[in-house]
Amino acid sequence: MGKLVVYDDGVEFEFGWQDLVKFHGHKSICGLSVSFKAMECAWTNLFQDSYPSRDSLRLEAGFAGPGIIDGFELVTRAISRDRFTQVRVEPTDLIAEASNGVYYFKFSSGDRQISLGLKPEVVPTSFINARRKLNGSDHTVSDQQNFKQAQQEFYKTILDSHPLDAFNILAIRQDA
Repeated sequence: MGKLVVYDDGVEFEFGWQDLVKFHGHKSICGLSVSFKAMECAWTNLFQDSYPSRDSLRLEAGFAGPGIIDGFELVTRAISRDRFTQVRVEPTDLIAEASNGVYYFKFSSGDRQISLGLKPEVVPTSFINARRKLNGSDHTVSDQQNFKQAQQEFYKTILDSHPLDAFNILAIRQDA
């Protein structure tokens, strides 16, 4: 797994997976792993020659669960600096459905921009079904156990994936 590097007021900050876990915990570990891998994909494909500055980063997401939010906030500070927007995007064959939205992300910094969609085949159907079941009022202890098992499978799959095996690049624009 890679490291995520950003600049903030000229100072370089480096974040690894364990930094995100220490900040968020394990409650929404799947969203946290998706945010980490999305940033890794964006950094690898958009910022090959330099790291982004927190002050220039803007993010859009089609799903903003707690793990997604905490991952992006720790590294980019986009949420607290009012540079994060949740957008409505429909699932497609290039963008996986989440329990409440889609796994679509757009990172912008100056003239650079990349839009990503988590590949649908990366998200276990059992995870989405189990998450939705827990959102209802009639779930059982067995439903909770099924969700925990699906959660473990999903986040480990994401973390073990190369960024381009997990995400489709939907659009990319480099400096002109």
